[in-house]
Amino acid sequence: MHQPAERFKNSPANLRSLVRGAASWPVLLLLVALQPAQAANISYRYFDAGYSHTDIGPADGNGGYIVGSWRFDDHWFVLGHYSENNLRSSDAPSRADFEAIRGGVGYRDAVPGWLRTDWYALATYNEINLSEFEDESESGEDFEFGIRHRWRPQIIVEVAARYFNSDIDLLAGKTGVKFGAQWEITRLIGVSFGYEDIDRFSEWRIGLRKYW
Repeated sequence: MHQPAERFKNSPANLRSLVRGAASWPVLLLLVALQPAQAANISYRYFDAGYSHTDIGPADGNGGYIVGSWRFDDHWFVLGHYSENNLRSSDAPSRADFEAIRGGVGYRDAVPGWLRTDWYALATYNEINLSEFEDESESGEDFEFGIRHRWRPQIIVEVAARYFNSDIDLLAGKTGVKFGAQWEITRLIGVSFGYEDIDRFSEWRIGLRKYW
């Protein structure tokens, strides 16, 4: 005589239930892929692009930017940044093209005793090209130290200080602050916001971020 468990295992109703369950797997996998991002480590592997607004002294203008970051082990990562803005000065009717290029290497680690929080240090080389008003190109290095915190399961906030030890007249010897936030819509896509203020230079950005 079959035991009750054996009769249930071999029953037609149970077989039909298994078939229906197997057929639902593709739908379940799709739902998992599209579900909102959950609390996890802060990502240093992303590509970000969007709109930026820059103010330099009496001039300001709009443009765009792209940023890429790649972490190649638990701590070390590289970063590259390019932005270009078309500036108009209140002191002159002409326009100027402002171009900034930045690249370097950084180190990150968890903040001891703080949940979901990283600190990071970043050293980069910068090149700034400003045409029309002064038609000049300058370069130099800067150092950045910041904190990133997962405030909510899908929201990351950050604050940082950035010091320029360079030959760039506009920024040489200056220390500024940065603020940022990212909203991770899914595990792969998010919205980013950033603001930076360094003496006579300020910029805010909003864009889309693709995570890897």
